[in-house]
Amino acid sequence: MTFTNGRPGGEGNVNIRGFASINSANAQPLILIDGVPGSINTINPRDIESISVLKDASAAAIYGARGAFGVMLVTTKRGKAGKMNINYSNNFGWSGLTVRTDFMTSGYDAARLNDEAFIRATGNSYTGYTEEDYAELLKRKTDPSLPSVVIQNRNGKDQYVYYGNTDWWNEMYRKTQASMEHSLNFSGGTEKIDYYISGRLYEKGGLMKINQDKFDGYNVRSRINAQVTPWLKVGANTQLNYQNYTYPGWATNPDNNNNFISTTVHALPSYVPMNPDGTATYRTELNNYNIGDGIYADLLHGKSKEGRINMNLSICLKLYFS
Repeated sequence: MTFTNGRPGGEGNVNIRGFASINSANAQPLILIDGVPGSINTINPRDIESISVLKDASAAAIYGARGAFGVMLVTTKRGKAGKMNINYSNNFGWSGLTVRTDFMTSGYDAARLNDEAFIRATGNSYTGYTEEDYAELLKRKTDPSLPSVVIQNRNGKDQYVYYGNTDWWNEMYRKTQASMEHSLNFSGGTEKIDYYISGRLYEKGGLMKINQDKFDGYNVRSRINAQVTPWLKVGANTQLNYQNYTYPGWATNPDNNNNFISTTVHALPSYVPMNPDGTATYRTELNNYNIGDGIYADLLHGKSKEGRINMNLSICLKLYFS
């Protein structure tokens, strides 16, 4: 299973038999949960009894074209004859970073590098800084106590001029993500009826330091089997899955979250997140440039939500003939 992003609740893609075409498209296997097609991402891991994988030609022979790229058979737990068992479990965790985040924070060095590259490519300055501005940036490289923002009259208008050494990663993102899980199930039965009922709550906070993003997931499952008569057995398997991801900013697709992209490509260390008047920075008039695409201002206001509900009900009847 592979994950395309690290957002809380990000879903994984299962690949059993490699790529489907020369375009490197992933070949999605057929996933059957108790015999019913479903998604491995919507099931409570604690409900799984066993997983079997079919990846050779026999999969296609049994399941047809749907099984051409492999089949994953997931069997969930069921009750057993005996008195009721009640199980509760929890998990509290923290996840950290897997890559280094000691990015360049020198406003002078970053501006020089970007301007050098931009002038060679287009003939124009990227930042709009003058040599006097560079002298001010160089002063702050050795003396960070000097003000990062000054007001100057440029082109007949008073405006903010930024001389910062901002560590945008530490301004925007957390170093750890906390999560918690609570799971409860009841199971039991007699010779004629068995039951398994479970519930799970899962929460995980995201990386955003400002207006933190958050994932909430809830799973409820019931599996009941009854021997109604000597010749008739009835089974009902019901699953309810609810997921909600709340995230700040203006990304319309949380899987491609622009909160990360904007600070990566459009937030130079020489710019700062807040102006002296307490407003969030949005634009510098030196080069008509939106600082980080205005993402810092966006993060302070409003959130977006992505919610999803899945419900599956399967009923199995078995007849016995003598």
